[in-house]
This record gives sequence, C-alpha cells and structure tokens, in this order.
Amino acid sequence: MAVQQPAVEELARSFARTASAAFQDQAESFRSLADDAWSGPTGCAAWTIHDLAGHIVGEAIWFPHLVRTVTEGAPPLPNELWEELKYLPGREIADRMSEAAQQLVPAVDGTTPEQLQQPVDLGFTAPLWQALWICMFEAVLHNWDGRAGREPGATIPTAWAGSSCGTEWMNSRSR
Repeated sequence: MAVQQPAVEELARSFARTASAAFQDQAESFRSLADDAWSGPTGCAAWTIHDLAGHIVGEAIWFPHLVRTVTEGAPPLPNELWEELKYLPGREIADRMSEAAQQLVPAVDGTTPEQLQQPVDLGFTAPLWQALWICMFEAVLHNWDGRAGREPGATIPTAWAGSSCGTEWMNSRSR
C-alpha cells in the first residue's frame, strides 16, 4: 500500500507553526530570566544566554521576512540589523522575538504553492518550503540550547522533536 505524502503546503505550515511555538516559548523563557542570568551558560560552551538570544532573535525576525521577500517582493533586511540585535537588552530581545514569532504563521499561510517552491538564499539555495524546515529546526534546537546551560536535563519537547526529525519532510524532498 502506497503511503500518501503530505503536500508541501501542509508541511510548510506545520514547520511554521512549530517554529513559531518554539520562538514564542523561548521568548517567554528569556522574559523570566533574572538580570544576572543573561551572562550564564547555554548548550553551546562559546555563547552566553545573551549571545544566544541575539542569534535566535535574528533568525526569528529573518524567516518571516524571508517569506515576505517571496510573497511581497520585500527588500532584504539591512545588514547592520544583525549587529544591533545582538546588543539589545534581554527583555527587548524577548519582545522582538515574540513579535516575529507571531508574524511567521500568517506570513506562511499567505503563500501559494508556487511561492513555496521558489528558491531563496540561505547561503545556499533551497525552495522556500525547505527553508521553513530549517527555520523550524533552528527554532527547536536553539530553544533547547537556551535551557541546557541552566537545566542539565533539558530536553526537546516530543512534538517538536517529531516535527523536526519526522519522516514527512524526508519523504517529501523528492517531489
């Protein structure tokens, strides 16, 4: 019996929902931190919580904008934005991340099947729907990363792990 593969549109929307939830959860986690916790460790030995937060907020902002470059012809974000984000106060990083997380699902919901197939620049070229898998993977991984330095037993929520590592995307790559 043949297994029906999910449509690319369904996958893209699922990736966006999972990424949005992971970014939103991370923003809430960052909001709960005491001021002195921002210099604490993460799952990456080279980064403090603040360093990681500066990186994650950039991804959270960039991915909905990447969708808008396809759907609306939006120009690229200015290069200096990435450095500015790294140095924002922690609470502002959390707020910007939350705002961006709220933009991701509506941006993806507004795409057409043709737009999801358009190539985008990630430092390499991939169809937009596959870029959304990378968005989800980054959001989920960094959500864990943001907790691992403070919570030695931190895990990735099962539903997010299933979305990130599930067979749906792998089966659909050949389309």
